[in-house]
Amino acid sequence: MKIQDIIATPVTVPMEAPLRWSMGVETGTTRTLLRLITDEGLVGIGETYGGETTVHALQFAKPFLIGMDPCEVRLIVNKLQSSA
Repeated sequence: MKIQDIIATPVTVPMEAPLRWSMGVETGTTRTLLRLITDEGLVGIGETYGGETTVHALQFAKPFLIGMDPCEVRLIVNKLQSSA
C-alpha cells in the first residue's frame, strides 16, 4: 500500500457564543481536514491545526510523502524531519 494523494481542506467552525479570554475574543475556530488516499483505494481521514498556512505546509510536504507506505509512520516522520 502506498500514499497516492493527500488532500487538505481548511474549515472554519463558528462558535455559538464568542469565547472571551485574555488575548481577545474568538468567534470561531479554524482546523484543517486531511484525506490521505492510497493506491488500494483506502482513505484515511484526520484533522490538524490551522488554515491556509497549514495547507501550504502540507502541499510542500506532499511530494516527499507520495509513494510511501502510510503504515510506516516512523519513516514518514524521519523523512519530513530531514527534508526541512
